[in-house]
Amino acid sequence: MRIAIDSRTLLIPRLKGIGRHISHLLNNMSTLDPSMEFVLYGEKEQFIHEQFLTRLLPTKGYRFRLWENLYLPIDMLRQRCDLLHSPANTCPLYSPCPIVLTIHDLNLIKDPSRKNSEHARYFAKRLAKSVAKARAIITVSLSSQNDILNMFPKLSKDKVHVIYNGLDVNAFPEFSSQEVQVILPNLDLKKKYILLIGAVEAFKGTEFGLDAYAKIANKIDHDLIITSLPEEIRNKYAQKIKKHNLCDRVHLFDFVSDKQLAALYRTCEIFLFCSQFEGFGLPLLEAMYCGCKVVATDIPTTKEIAGEFAALSPFDNDRFAQQILETVSKSCDNKKQRQHCLSFSWRETAKQTLEVYQQIGK
Repeated sequence: MRIAIDSRTLLIPRLKGIGRHISHLLNNMSTLDPSMEFVLYGEKEQFIHEQFLTRLLPTKGYRFRLWENLYLPIDMLRQRCDLLHSPANTCPLYSPCPIVLTIHDLNLIKDPSRKNSEHARYFAKRLAKSVAKARAIITVSLSSQNDILNMFPKLSKDKVHVIYNGLDVNAFPEFSSQEVQVILPNLDLKKKYILLIGAVEAFKGTEFGLDAYAKIANKIDHDLIITSLPEEIRNKYAQKIKKHNLCDRVHLFDFVSDKQLAALYRTCEIFLFCSQFEGFGLPLLEAMYCGCKVVATDIPTTKEIAGEFAALSPFDNDRFAQQILETVSKSCDNKKQRQHCLSFSWRETAKQTLEVYQQIGK
């Protein structure tokens, strides 16, 4: 079978969520079934993949434009592809072969600050057409499946396959104190830390987590580290931190490398997950695998993915702060927590994805 994959999120210098998802899928699917042929589609400015046939189409067009709706279908016809996998929430209106569509989440539509934007309204319209066009839909959690079925009540549940993301354990080795100091030279390893992966989007709860920490900072020894903030956002939070009189307790990081993130997970005692809604929440697994205790917002996804291993709180500042305070003094069964994380496997993700391909491509 010859599989076309929209790989625009993969063939770029810095991989984000969907690009990483595709990378893990390809690496595992090619091992599980060497007979599968993959054709990766990108834009002309992007990279040629070293392992798979890559087609860089000349017309630029992010998601909704001519690249997806005209040039991609034409070239798939030329390449005699048997199936198209569109892994980034939308797909072409026309395809010469069946389509498998991955919808990771409906965050853009659910976010109160963005749902009435022109982009969100257009995305919702385009999503409806993609759902109708796709032969099968993959999503990453039961929570996301419920969101999709609620948005499209006429859609058959049998068409929406829940396939969990996996955990790349090789990306999170154990480090000695000396190695951590080399990887994170500005970190004072004599201190205790709480980690929060920041985000620009308000629904991710970065400011919420900071405010909750500020309420109980004088009651604990732990400093707070917030990563992944662009300069303008760091400047904004620096002013808030100054007002809280926490300049020596809160540490703002730019975007960190995979190795630095792994070292932070291994160094920090508590991980904060503050999203108001989420499709999967891979950092939950990453942090738990590395031994962090987790304090998370009480949303369907955290219950589904983290299970009993996260201390849950409503999206309420006082109660979230209290949950952090209580978690500081609680113990954690690291062995049991780690085993839970290991149940999420990219190999199993790839196996189940191949089964959808084979079912649809018949």
